[in-house]
Amino acid sequence: MKRIYFGITVEVIKKRIKNLHLYVLPPEGNVRLTVPVSLSDESIEKFIYEKRKWIEEKQAEIRSRRNPERDICEKNTVLLFGASYPVVYIPSSGKPKAFFDGKSIILTLSQDAPFGEKEKALNELYRQLLHEKLEKHIPLWENITGLYCNEWRIKNMKTRWGTCNTSDKRIWMNLALAKKNVSYIDYVILHELCHLKYADHSERFTSLMASFMPDWQKRKKALNSDM
Repeated sequence: MKRIYFGITVEVIKKRIKNLHLYVLPPEGNVRLTVPVSLSDESIEKFIYEKRKWIEEKQAEIRSRRNPERDICEKNTVLLFGASYPVVYIPSSGKPKAFFDGKSIILTLSQDAPFGEKEKALNELYRQLLHEKLEKHIPLWENITGLYCNEWRIKNMKTRWGTCNTSDKRIWMNLALAKKNVSYIDYVILHELCHLKYADHSERFTSLMASFMPDWQKRKKALNSDM
């Protein structure tokens, strides 16, 4: 049950507990208060009155450090393979899920779904679609180069678009590539495949890259400028 106390909206939840528990939750600074079932409304109001300054300070702190660009529910578009697609939000009481219908990103979620669940839903969609793309493009570049990996996987990486374990011949691709133009994905695939032959970034490596993709340096610069 949501109530307003002294200009502060508070979600009050009564439970079979002995003590009050007050939370100010990111990313919006929403206030939640769990209280004993027997606690009177007057006692709840008094408690909020005593804590109102702390609540306001905590909300200000959370909102000041929040990056609005991170919250997909504050944006009207989502990037997918270099293109922007509108986001359509559909109310749902179930677990947040994201879908792509070819024209828009559909996100089903409840109104109070936490940011982490929304982000997880979008990342699951990114992983699915990137996997489908890599299933086609990695074999394509393997056939072009004659360099074959034993396995490839997807994971979140903060500083690299891809990595290659040369001993196991395993390639890792950054999940964030799902947002990038396919030409950049092809560059990363080729880069990691070439490492199967040359583990370093020597002249032999760069020459091998150029033999298959003459503009690889241009693609690399454009991709890294948005890391």
